Amino acid sequence: MTATSLNVVDSNTLKGGLAASKVGQYKLFFNSTVFEALTQQTAGLMSSFSSSGPTLDGLSIKPQISAIGGNILSTWPLEAFGYAVLSGTSMATPYVSGAFALLKSKFPNASVQELRERMQGTAKNVAYVYDKSIKAPVPQQGTGLINVSCTYRY
Repeated sequence: MTATSLNVVDSNTLKGGLAASKVGQYKLFFNSTVFEALTQQTAGLMSSFSSSGPTLDGLSIKPQISAIGGNILSTWPLEAFGYAVLSGTSMATPYVSGAFALLKSKFPNASVQELRERMQGTAKNVAYVYDKSIKAPVPQQGTGLINVSCTYRY
Protein backbone atom coordinates (compact mmCIF):
# COMPACT_ATOMS: atom_id res chain seq x y z
CA MET A 1 0.00 0.00 0.00
CA THR A 2 1.29 3.45 -0.83
CA ALA A 3 -0.03 6.89 0.00
CA THR A 4 0.26 10.19 -1.80
CA SER A 5 -0.13 13.68 -0.42
CA LEU A 6 -1.26 16.46 -2.73
CA ASN A 7 -0.90 20.21 -2.46
CA VAL A 8 -3.92 22.47 -2.96
CA VAL A 9 -3.33 23.11 -6.68
CA ASP A 10 -2.90 19.40 -7.46
CA SER A 11 -5.89 18.51 -5.26
CA ASN A 12 -8.11 20.96 -7.15
CA THR A 13 -6.85 19.61 -10.50
CA LEU A 14 -7.66 16.06 -9.40
CA LYS A 15 -11.12 16.98 -8.10
CA GLY A 16 -11.92 18.93 -11.28
CA GLY A 17 -10.84 16.06 -13.52
CA LEU A 18 -12.87 13.55 -11.53
CA ALA A 19 -15.96 15.78 -11.59
CA ALA A 20 -15.72 16.29 -15.36
CA SER A 21 -15.20 12.63 -16.27
CA LYS A 22 -17.44 9.61 -16.54
CA VAL A 23 -17.20 7.07 -13.74
CA GLY A 24 -14.17 4.84 -14.28
CA GLN A 25 -12.87 6.98 -17.17
CA TYR A 26 -10.48 9.36 -15.38
CA LYS A 27 -6.77 8.60 -15.76
CA LEU A 28 -4.16 10.01 -13.44
CA PHE A 29 -0.57 10.48 -14.65
CA PHE A 30 2.48 11.53 -12.66
CA ASN A 31 5.08 13.20 -14.86
CA SER A 32 7.51 14.11 -12.09
CA THR A 33 10.44 11.82 -11.39
CA VAL A 34 10.64 13.11 -7.83
CA PHE A 35 8.61 10.99 -5.46
CA GLU A 36 8.85 9.21 -2.15
CA ALA A 37 7.32 5.78 -1.70
CA LEU A 38 6.74 4.42 1.77
CA THR A 39 6.12 0.73 2.24
CA GLN A 40 3.39 0.10 4.78
CA GLN A 41 4.87 -2.62 6.97
CA THR A 42 1.63 -3.13 8.87
CA ALA A 43 -0.81 -3.22 5.93
CA GLY A 44 -3.35 -5.98 6.46
CA LEU A 45 -2.42 -6.37 10.13
CA MET A 46 -3.96 -5.05 13.33
CA SER A 47 -2.45 -1.66 14.09
CA SER A 48 -0.23 -1.54 17.13
CA PHE A 49 -2.10 1.57 18.32
CA SER A 50 -5.54 -0.09 18.30
CA SER A 51 -7.20 -0.14 21.69
CA SER A 52 -8.33 -3.45 23.06
CA GLY A 53 -10.84 -4.84 25.52
CA PRO A 54 -12.43 -6.04 27.57
CA THR A 55 -14.13 -2.92 28.87
CA LEU A 56 -13.67 -2.06 32.53
CA ASP A 57 -17.34 -1.35 33.24
CA GLY A 58 -18.85 -4.64 32.11
CA LEU A 59 -15.99 -6.72 30.72
CA SER A 60 -17.57 -6.55 27.25
CA ILE A 61 -15.49 -7.51 24.25
CA LYS A 62 -14.42 -4.31 22.53
CA PRO A 63 -13.91 -3.77 19.72
CA GLN A 64 -16.69 -5.95 18.33
CA ILE A 65 -15.29 -5.71 14.80
CA SER A 66 -12.33 -4.04 13.07
CA ALA A 67 -12.02 -1.78 10.06
CA ILE A 68 -9.24 -0.25 8.02
CA GLY A 69 -8.00 2.83 9.86
CA GLY A 70 -4.25 3.13 9.40
CA ASN A 71 -2.49 5.37 6.88
CA ILE A 72 -5.69 6.63 5.22
CA LEU A 73 -5.63 9.47 2.70
CA SER A 74 -8.12 11.97 4.09
CA THR A 75 -9.10 15.61 3.80
CA TRP A 76 -7.10 17.90 6.06
CA PRO A 77 -7.04 21.68 6.53
CA LEU A 78 -3.66 22.33 4.86
CA GLU A 79 -3.56 25.89 3.55
CA ALA A 80 -7.08 26.21 2.13
CA PHE A 81 -8.05 22.60 1.52
CA GLY A 82 -5.75 19.64 1.27
CA TYR A 83 -5.17 16.02 2.06
CA ALA A 84 -3.04 14.14 4.56
CA VAL A 85 -2.38 10.55 5.55
CA LEU A 86 -3.97 9.90 8.96
CA SER A 87 -4.54 6.92 11.26
CA GLY A 88 -7.01 6.11 14.02
CA THR A 89 -10.62 5.50 14.89
CA SER A 90 -11.66 8.64 13.03
CA MET A 91 -10.34 7.01 9.83
CA ALA A 92 -12.03 3.64 10.48
CA THR A 93 -15.42 5.09 11.40
CA PRO A 94 -16.39 6.17 7.85
CA TYR A 95 -15.50 2.69 6.59
CA VAL A 96 -17.77 1.03 9.16
CA SER A 97 -20.55 3.56 8.50
CA GLY A 98 -20.33 2.96 4.76
CA ALA A 99 -20.38 -0.81 5.24
CA PHE A 100 -23.42 -0.51 7.49
CA ALA A 101 -25.20 1.77 4.98
CA LEU A 102 -24.58 -0.69 2.12
CA LEU A 103 -25.84 -3.54 4.22
CA LYS A 104 -28.93 -1.62 5.36
CA SER A 105 -29.74 -0.75 1.74
CA LYS A 106 -29.66 -4.44 0.83
CA PHE A 107 -31.56 -5.59 3.94
CA PRO A 108 -33.81 -2.61 4.83
CA ASN A 109 -35.92 -4.55 7.34
CA ALA A 110 -32.97 -5.96 9.29
CA SER A 111 -32.39 -4.68 12.82
CA VAL A 112 -29.14 -3.09 13.95
CA GLN A 113 -28.36 -6.30 15.86
CA GLU A 114 -28.97 -8.44 12.77
CA LEU A 115 -26.76 -6.22 10.62
CA ARG A 116 -23.98 -6.25 13.24
CA GLU A 117 -24.18 -10.04 13.45
CA ARG A 118 -24.00 -10.26 9.65
CA MET A 119 -20.88 -8.08 9.62
CA GLN A 120 -19.31 -10.04 12.45
CA GLY A 121 -20.17 -13.40 10.87
CA THR A 122 -18.32 -12.56 7.65
CA ALA A 123 -15.35 -10.70 9.18
CA LYS A 124 -11.84 -11.88 8.36
CA ASN A 125 -9.39 -12.69 11.15
CA VAL A 126 -6.28 -10.51 10.98
CA ALA A 127 -2.69 -11.44 11.78
CA TYR A 128 -0.98 -10.07 14.88
CA VAL A 129 1.21 -7.08 14.06
CA TYR A 130 4.16 -8.36 16.13
CA ASP A 131 4.02 -11.97 14.88
CA LYS A 132 2.34 -12.52 11.51
CA SER A 133 2.28 -16.30 12.04
CA ILE A 134 -0.55 -15.97 14.60
CA LYS A 135 -3.90 -14.20 14.58
CA ALA A 136 -4.45 -11.01 16.57
CA PRO A 137 -6.30 -11.76 19.81
CA VAL A 138 -10.09 -11.30 19.96
CA PRO A 139 -9.79 -8.47 22.56
CA GLN A 140 -7.79 -6.52 19.95
CA GLN A 141 -9.68 -7.25 16.71
CA GLY A 142 -13.13 -8.42 17.83
CA THR A 143 -14.50 -10.82 15.24
CA GLY A 144 -12.02 -9.50 12.66
CA LEU A 145 -11.80 -7.09 9.75
CA ILE A 146 -15.06 -6.13 8.04
CA ASN A 147 -15.40 -7.90 4.70
CA VAL A 148 -17.86 -5.66 2.87
CA SER A 149 -18.02 -7.75 -0.31
CA CYS A 150 -18.72 -10.98 1.56
CA THR A 151 -21.16 -9.31 3.96
CA TYR A 152 -23.16 -7.77 1.11
CA ARG A 153 -23.51 -11.10 -0.75
CA TYR A 154 -24.35 -13.06 2.41
